[in-house]
Amino acid sequence: MSASGIDELVHQLRDALGLTIMMVTHDLDLLWRAADRVAVLGNGHILGIGTMDELAGSSDPLIREYFYGPRGRAAREQAWKRK
Repeated sequence: MSASGIDELVHQLRDALGLTIMMVTHDLDLLWRAADRVAVLGNGHILGIGTMDELAGSSDPLIREYFYGPRGRAAREQAWKRK
């Protein structure tokens, strides 16, 4: 199954069955496409919880590095194009 297939499956399960789905991933594309809320873990604790837009505005240095590194910027740009 492709990455976009996983995104679609998550949406279908959530919508059809009213499920809460918990994932552990570092895939920013998946998070931007499929997540309603995200918890960012680092240094053994939760660094932030919120929507992807809320977390993208975080002042935490580890979260900012994750969201604004080359991969994070590309994933966010793709998410904006889909909206």
